[in-house]
Amino acid sequence: MEPISSIVSTNFIERELIKRKNLNIIWSTDFYIKIGISQKDLNKFATKISDEARKTDLFPLYVLLNIQYDSKDNKHSELIIITKHGENYNIGFFDSNGPLSEIFKPDINIRNILEKLSENLSSRYYEFMEGKKSINIIGKGNCDAFCLWFIYINSESKNKTDICDKFKEFTKDIKTENVKDVIVHFNKEITRLSNKR
Repeated sequence: MEPISSIVSTNFIERELIKRKNLNIIWSTDFYIKIGISQKDLNKFATKISDEARKTDLFPLYVLLNIQYDSKDNKHSELIIITKHGENYNIGFFDSNGPLSEIFKPDINIRNILEKLSENLSSRYYEFMEGKKSINIIGKGNCDAFCLWFIYINSESKNKTDICDKFKEFTKDIKTENVKDVIVHFNKEITRLSNKR
C-alpha cells in the first residue's frame, strides 16, 4: 500500500476533528519553536499553555507544537495533552518520532517547556512514547497527521480523559514493532477517513 500524502491525510483528519465541537485544540500556528529560541520565550510558551489550562473547563486540552528541526527550516509537529482530575492536572507529551533526546537541541527546547509547564501546573509530565520506537516511518511530512490521529483516537474513547489506555490500545492494534503493520494500519485508517464525503 502506498503512503497517503501528508497534505491529504492532515486535511481530512483535521476536517473530522473540526466537526467534533467538543475538542479543545490550540493549533500549532500559535506555537512555532525555533532552534535558537531563548529560555525566556520558552517560558512564555509554557505560561501561555498553563494559562489556557487554568481558564478552560473542557479537557483534554490539546496543544499542537510546530518545531524547527534544523537550520534548513525543516519542521516537525508534536503534541502536549493536558487533562484534569479534580484539582490536579496531568501533562502528557506525544512525538511520533519517539521519546525526547537528552542532547538534540529541538528536544531540549521541548523538555524545557514541559518542565516549566509542570512547575506552573504543579504536575509531572509523561511521554507516551517513552521506551517505544518511532512510529513516524511512513516518510517525511506525516508528523502533523500522526498528532491529529492521536487526538482522533483519543476523542473516540468513551472516557475522554483516559488517554494512556487509549494509546496503549492503539499501539497494541498497530503492533508498533512491526513496520509493515504500522504503515498498513495507518494508511487504511487515513484512507477510510478520506473517503468520507
